[in-house]
Amino acid sequence: MFDNEEVSSMLIHISRLAVFNKEFAEAFKENLDLLATAKKLKYFTNLSLAHNALLLRNLGDNLGVPCETKEQVEKLFQTKAALGDVRLKDYMATSKIAKA
Repeated sequence: MFDNEEVSSMLIHISRLAVFNKEFAEAFKENLDLLATAKKLKYFTNLSLAHNALLLRNLGDNLGVPCETKEQVEKLFQTKAALGDVRLKDYMATSKIAKA
């Protein structure tokens, strides 16, 4: 899911938004769940893989876009390394070292 170009671009875009700005909050006053999700996804690199997957599913639910992340979240926790608890930035750093 994180190696999908569209998902990666969206996460980077959200991380650059001023989600704590009053205008941003005003724009999402009708959907506070979506506002909360955007605020959490701003710091996606510091969240666990599973937390990110759940937030992406929540984002999809709020936007009416189906995201099939339930199986992916379960797989994260069933791996030998319990990757569901690993922060995204730690996982990416380990992936780069393993590929080198």
